[in-house]
Amino acid sequence: MLLSAAVRFAVARTFDVPWIAPDEMIYGLVGQSLWESGTLTVRDAAVPYYSLLTPALVGLPLTLGDVARGVAIAQALQALAMSLVAVPVYLWGARLVGTRWALAAAVLAILPPALWYGGLLMTEALFYPLVVAALLALARTLEQPTLERQGLFLLLVSVAAAVRLQALLLLPVLLVAVGLDAWFGRSARIVQRVAPLLVLVGLSTAGLLVLYASGRSDLLGAYGELAQTTPASTGVLAQLSWHSGAVVVMTMGLPLLATATLAILAAAHGEQNPSVRAFLAVTTAYVVLLVGQVSAFAVDYLDHVSERYVVTALPPLLLGLCLWIARGGPRPLAVVLPLTFAATAALVALPRSRVGSVFGAHDALTLLALGELADQGDLVFRGGLLALGLALAAAFVLLPRRMLAASAMVVALGFVAASVHATREIDRLSGLERAHDFGAGDRRWVDRADVAPVLHLDTGEQPSTSVARVTFWNHSIRRLLRLEGVPAQALPQKAVSISTGGALVDPSGREVSAPYAVLPATIALDGERLGSSPPTDIAPGSGLWRVDEPLRLVSRTEGFSPIGDFGRAKIVVYPCGPGALELDLLGKDGLPIRVIVNGFPWQTVELESGGMWTGAVPSLRPAGQLIPCLFELESEGLVGSTRVEWAPQAPG
Repeated sequence: MLLSAAVRFAVARTFDVPWIAPDEMIYGLVGQSLWESGTLTVRDAAVPYYSLLTPALVGLPLTLGDVARGVAIAQALQALAMSLVAVPVYLWGARLVGTRWALAAAVLAILPPALWYGGLLMTEALFYPLVVAALLALARTLEQPTLERQGLFLLLVSVAAAVRLQALLLLPVLLVAVGLDAWFGRSARIVQRVAPLLVLVGLSTAGLLVLYASGRSDLLGAYGELAQTTPASTGVLAQLSWHSGAVVVMTMGLPLLATATLAILAAAHGEQNPSVRAFLAVTTAYVVLLVGQVSAFAVDYLDHVSERYVVTALPPLLLGLCLWIARGGPRPLAVVLPLTFAATAALVALPRSRVGSVFGAHDALTLLALGELADQGDLVFRGGLLALGLALAAAFVLLPRRMLAASAMVVALGFVAASVHATREIDRLSGLERAHDFGAGDRRWVDRADVAPVLHLDTGEQPSTSVARVTFWNHSIRRLLRLEGVPAQALPQKAVSISTGGALVDPSGREVSAPYAVLPATIALDGERLGSSPPTDIAPGSGLWRVDEPLRLVSRTEGFSPIGDFGRAKIVVYPCGPGALELDLLGKDGLPIRVIVNGFPWQTVELESGGMWTGAVPSLRPAGQLIPCLFELESEGLVGSTRVEWAPQAPG
C-alpha cells in the first residue's frame, strides 16, 4: 500500500496538476475557502455543493502560502488515501478466500490506471476506498445484522457522501442486496431481521428518486454543474451498453465474468456460505445499480464513455475473481457461454467516436489504450474489439484449472500496461492544457506582481479552462466577471456588459470597478499595464492592469490571431473623441487592405507582400462627441500587425 502511494505520488509529480478543469480547481479553491473562512465558497462567492471532505483534504496544503508546494503535499495525501483501498479489500478477502488470495486481491486493487486519480485533486482518492469499506460493512451486516454493523454501514455511507453524493446509491443497493441475499440463501430471515433498516432506507431512497425525477437533484451531486448538458448524448439503453463495455475493459474482462458466474450459480442453486452469499449479493446489487445510475446520468451530461464514475466497481469484482479461482473456477457452459457472448457484444458496441478521445480522456484512463485503435477506422476498431472479446472469452472458458491463478496474473499485467499508457497520456495532455492556458508563461504571473485585490474578466476569447486555472494559481484574483453572452463557467462569475463609455455594468446598472484587473490582451484599460501573460497557440495573452478608477475600457480588438495576424479585424474605442488609431501593418499576401471608420470607407491601403505600412486612421469624431468608434480592417489575404494603438488627440 505504501509502495503504491509512493510510486503514484512520484509519477504524478511529472503531471501538470491541476489538470482536469474545472473539477480539480474547484475542489482546491473551495478547500482554501473552507480553511480560511469556514465556508464552501470560491473567492467568497457561493457555489453549489460539490464535496466536503475532498476540499478539506486538498485545501489545507494550499493555504500554506506556496501553491506549488501545496499541490505537491495534496498529491501525496491523495495518493496515500486512494492506495488505502488495499485495507478493506484485504480484510474482506480474508473472510472469503484466506490471506493469500486476499493479498492478491488487495494488490490487484491498487494496480488499475484509475489509481492515477490519486495523484490529482479529485474526489476518487477518498471515494474509492470509502465505498469499498461501506460495501464491506454492508456485507457484514447481511451476515450478522447487529445494530452496530447497521450503524457502521450508515456511518460509512454518510462519510462517503461527504466526498461525493454518488455514495447515496448505496442506500438502494442495501435494498437490492437484502433481496438477493434472501434469494441466494433460500430464506427470508434476513429481511425480517433488518426490516426497520429497510423501511428507513426505503423511505430515503424514495425521497431521492422523487428529487431526481423532479430535476432538482441528481445522485451525482453537483457533477450536473461540472458536466455541461450536451445534445450529443443518446438514449439510456445505448449508454447502458456502452458503460457495460467500459466495465469489461476496465476490469480486463475476467473479474466481471468470474463474479457474474458465481452470482448466477448462487441464484440458480443457492449459496450456503453466509460470507460468500453476502459478498455476491452486495457486489451484484452495487455493480448493476452503479452502471444503471451512471448511464442515466450520461444521457444528459456526457458525450463520451466514462469509466471514472464506475471505477468503484473494480475492487469487489477483483475479489470475485479471486473467489472464483479459490473455488476451482466453476464454468458450466450454460452459464459462461451467454456471459462471454454478452461481454464481447458490449465490447464491440463501444462507440469509436466516444472512446479514447482527448476530450474524454480524464474520464476514461483505461479506455485511453483504445485510442490508437479507434484512429485506424471503424472496421479496424470493431475487429480489434471483437478479437479482444474472443480472446477473453477463450481464456475464461478454456483455461485449465491448474492454470487458473494465471488469470489473476493476466489481469495484473493488463492493469500495469494500461497504467503505463495512461501515464504517458496524462503527462502529454496535462502539459497541453497548461500550454493552452499559459503558453510559456508563469502560472503565478498575477501573484508575482504583488498587488491585490484583482478582478478577472472573461470575454470568451480564451479557453474555458483558463479562468479556473489562472484563478487557482493566483490567490490575488478575488472577483470573477464575464461578459454577457459568454457561457457561464462552474466558477461563480458575475455577468457584466460594456457601456458606451467603456464601463463594466452589472445587470442592475451599477458600475463594477477594482484597483487591479486581469483581461485579455485584446483589451486596453485606462491605467497602467503591470504585467502580461504571453499568447498561446489558440488564444491571446492576458494583461494585468493598475486601474485609474473608476474602471474604463479604452479599446478592444477582435479578429486578430495571438501573433497579430488578421484577415478581418475590428477595433472598438471607448469613448472616442478626436484622435487616431495608429497602425503598423505587414503585408503577407500582397492584397489590399480596406480601412472602414464608423461604417464609412476611409482608405484602401495597397501593401506589397513583405511590405510595411505605418499610418494613423482618424476617428472622424468632433470634440465633445464621446461615443464608441468602430475601426474595421478587411483584406482577402493575410495581414500582420505589430502595433494597433489608440492615440487620443492632445487637449488644445
